Amino acid sequence: MSDKAMTKTRRRRRLRRSGRLGSAPTRRRASRENPALRAARRARDIRRNGLVALPIGIALLTAGFVLLLGVLPGMVADEHDFKSAVPCADPDPRVRQDCLQDAQFTVEGTRIQDGRNAVYWVDLSGPGPGSGRVVLDGAAKPLLRALSPGDGLRATVWRGHVVAVHKGDSSWATHDDPRGEPLLFATVGGAALIAGAFTLFAGTWCVLRPSTCVPRNAPQLVTATWLTVALLAELVAAAFVQARVAGASLWLLAGVWCVVALMTLLGAAVIRRRSTRTAGDQMMKRQAAARVRVLGR
Repeated sequence: MSDKAMTKTRRRRRLRRSGRLGSAPTRRRASRENPALRAARRARDIRRNGLVALPIGIALLTAGFVLLLGVLPGMVADEHDFKSAVPCADPDPRVRQDCLQDAQFTVEGTRIQDGRNAVYWVDLSGPGPGSGRVVLDGAAKPLLRALSPGDGLRATVWRGHVVAVHKGDSSWATHDDPRGEPLLFATVGGAALIAGAFTLFAGTWCVLRPSTCVPRNAPQLVTATWLTVALLAELVAAAFVQARVAGASLWLLAGVWCVVALMTLLGAAVIRRRSTRTAGDQMMKRQAAARVRVLGR
């Protein structure tokens, strides 16, 4: 036996031991199996997958509504209050205030960790609110490298949290800065709603119509899939545009996304209508050709 034949035989034995390749009698028995039984088994598997998708879709929808209706309004209010805050007229470092306090802290330690689990923070101590660990972004690495325990560091405190640190003429925002958080949570909440609606639709479709829950038999499901991908991409693009426009509110994100989403839905409806009309015309032509053949006989 040649090396090629031996290699093929070993591969077939491994597949048979792993269960991915049945024996010859098993394959012959499967080929003789009733097509109705195969269809029933496939429908049962598809229905089971649909039942698994239903709670996932409900969970995504619930998370989206909680983010957009429960969490987002408070974040929008905090961002508005922070942007409208003014420096404290008589700052008291021992009192938590809504105005912007300019406080002096002492550095207790720093941490720089690059890579996938990047960490950048500085421990501060002072007489008033804001003392403790302050988390920064990677852009603050030059500041963290220049700091040593015992150094003084000026910071801006708002509602008891350090929102910015200053060294010379440079400033770095911390993770307690509320600006930008509403945009992130609005994008995540909108994506959860879109994905949840599609998952719930697909799961319901597979449960109620398991025999048509395949791409070639369910054009509506294929259309819904492409619409979901398009709406998610448009949401991310709208969030990117909103982040690039200085001083823009979330209404810009909602407006841009609604306009683009409406155009996408209208385009999908037009394409769907034309394809349905074309399919109907082709069916009528086939029926007419069949009648001509019958009459010709």
